[in-house]
Amino acid sequence: MNDIEIIIPAYNAHNTLKKTLESISIQKDLPKYHVTLVNDKGKDYKQIVDYYKKYLNIDEITTPENGGPGAARQYGIDNSKSKYIVFIDADDTFYDEHSLEKLYNKIEKTNADLVTSSFIYQRDGIEEIKKQDTIWLHGKIYKREFLEKNNIRFNNSRANEDNGFNNLVILLRPIIVLSKEITYVYNENPDSITRKNNREYKLSGLEGFAYNTNWSIEEAEKRNACDEDLAWKTVEGLIVLYKNYNMLYKEYDVDKIFDWSIDLYKKYKKYEKLINKTEKKLLEETTIPKKYISFEEFKNQISMRLNKNM
Repeated sequence: MNDIEIIIPAYNAHNTLKKTLESISIQKDLPKYHVTLVNDKGKDYKQIVDYYKKYLNIDEITTPENGGPGAARQYGIDNSKSKYIVFIDADDTFYDEHSLEKLYNKIEKTNADLVTSSFIYQRDGIEEIKKQDTIWLHGKIYKREFLEKNNIRFNNSRANEDNGFNNLVILLRPIIVLSKEITYVYNENPDSITRKNNREYKLSGLEGFAYNTNWSIEEAEKRNACDEDLAWKTVEGLIVLYKNYNMLYKEYDVDKIFDWSIDLYKKYKKYEKLINKTEKKLLEETTIPKKYISFEEFKNQISMRLNKNM
C-alpha cells in the first residue's frame, strides 16, 4: 500500500496538466506515493503520462462517463489504495518542493484525520492567501480510514461539490490539524467555464452551494452528528446565501436564491431552538456591503415560497 495517493481529476486539461505534474515531480523526501490521473471521459493523456512515468509513479484511469470533478475524484479514491489521500486539480500546483512532505509529516506526527494548510489563490495576476481553509479541497491531506469508516463520498453535483464533501467531514468531528504553512497554489483558469460564463456560474455556484450544504447536513444526520453542529452549519449556510442575495441584488435574478434556500430553511426551523446564539454571532461576523433586505425578511421570503409549494 502507498502512503499517499495524489488524485488529479482532469477533463481535457492538456494545456495545464504538465505544470501540475512538474510541481509533483520536484517534491522532495516523499514517502511511498502514487499519482492517479482521473480522465473524466475526455481526450486521453497517454503521451503526457508516458513522458512523466520517467519521473513519477503515475497511471491514468478513465471514468465510465463524464461526471464532473467530484465524481472523478471519487473514482480515483475507489480505484486506489493508500493510507492518505491528497487532491490537486489539473491547472493548479503545489507551492514548493516540500509541500507534500509538510502535509505528510504533520498528519503522521499528530495522527490526525485531516490536515488543512493555507493556500494561494491566484486570479488575474493578484494573489490572495486563504488561511487554514476548511471548505476547499486545496492544501489538505485526508486519512483514508476516516473517510471509509464514515462512508464519506463525493456526490454527483458539479458545483460546490467540495463544499458538500468537506462539510460532511467537519460535521463528523475528525481529528483536524490546522497548519499555517502554504502548500498549494490555486490558479483560476481564464478559459474555464467559471470565467467564460461568469453570470451563469455565479448563480449555479450558489445553487450548488445550497444543495451541497443541505446534502452534507442530511448525510451527517444519518451518521448521528451532533445537533449543535448541524444547527450551526444550517444557519451558516443560510447566512451565506443571504449575503450573496444582497451582494448580487442589482446584477442577477437573485430571487432564485429564495427557492434554493427552502430545504435549508426547513432544517433551520427544525434546529431553531439551538440557533439563536449562533445566528447572532455569525451575523455580527458577516460583512454585507449594502443590506437590501434584512435577514429576517430573507427568511420570511423563503417561508412564503415554502408555504406556497405546500
